[in-house]
Amino acid sequence: MKRIIPYLIFFVLVVYYVTAHPSHSCLGKKPTTHFFQAMQWGNICISSKNIYDFDDVNAEKIIIPANLYLPKNIKKPVPAIIMSHGAGGIFRFHHKYKKLFLSKGYAVLIIDHFHPRGKVLDNNFVDITEPMMIYDTISAYNLLKKHPSISNKIGYIGWSKGGIGTVLLKDKRLLERFNLNENSFSFMAGIYTFCGFSFENENISKTPFLLISGSADTITPSKLCKNMSIKFRKIHNTEYVEINDAHHGFDNYAFYLGAYIPWQPIITDFSSNCVIKINDNFQTMNIYETLKLDSVKNRSLFIETCTEDGAYVKYQHNATEITEKKLLQFVENNFN
Repeated sequence: MKRIIPYLIFFVLVVYYVTAHPSHSCLGKKPTTHFFQAMQWGNICISSKNIYDFDDVNAEKIIIPANLYLPKNIKKPVPAIIMSHGAGGIFRFHHKYKKLFLSKGYAVLIIDHFHPRGKVLDNNFVDITEPMMIYDTISAYNLLKKHPSISNKIGYIGWSKGGIGTVLLKDKRLLERFNLNENSFSFMAGIYTFCGFSFENENISKTPFLLISGSADTITPSKLCKNMSIKFRKIHNTEYVEINDAHHGFDNYAFYLGAYIPWQPIITDFSSNCVIKINDNFQTMNIYETLKLDSVKNRSLFIETCTEDGAYVKYQHNATEITEKKLLQFVENNFN
């Protein structure tokens, strides 16, 4: 019963949020193309595209809302951090990180990937894809480069589904596809994200990379990120932190009592059949090239094949403290 109550509360809050917020802050607006003043902050509208996969060249344009926050008493351009939310959307805990980074003198941009695509949360993992979210992030990066109060140091942090972008952009081919390189981002960090990807050594960038996972996480299993970090660590500038007994969402105090999420898929097939790669044509597929992720039908088949529904999430104070401390240290080291 204790597991059901938080879920019911969460469901009621979601229904309320959908009813109370039927649109988004950039609906009907033109995209932001430049900044009129050095201290311009608040809502900005990012011109992006709805690419379903990385080889999608005919995707429709879309305007993505984001909120830019600047630290107080700016005397010269400051570093900036782009934050990308997970499948549950933007939570209050994201703003806790925002305040932490602002207190250290860094600007923060929080992207809303879901509302302009008609979602509050990702309930099926097929309608909104990681390439869409990555395109949003790259577009945000290019826009921030035009801000007079933002320096040339920009980092990228993602949680859960949003963290997949940080993993995939360790691929130099993807960076180059977006006209970036391994020095474009000052760092990237993925918090309890999915690491079930295969990389060729020559394609792995040297962009500083941090992965933090919980050992009790069944949604994005820590062993996948641990295995990836072992491959990346020595020659590819990667750090890995595993927190004992921490579940998915360990820094989200909305899950203070723990909650069961019936629609959330968990990885159950750890074979190569369910390891993902990006091929030379920028198509996302499994290692054997028998399952592609290039359409709603094919993504649904991949999820049906490799996962089962039903996951447990829980806040853990100790894991949150460890993450905040490690993440801040990582950010400071790479910005300085």
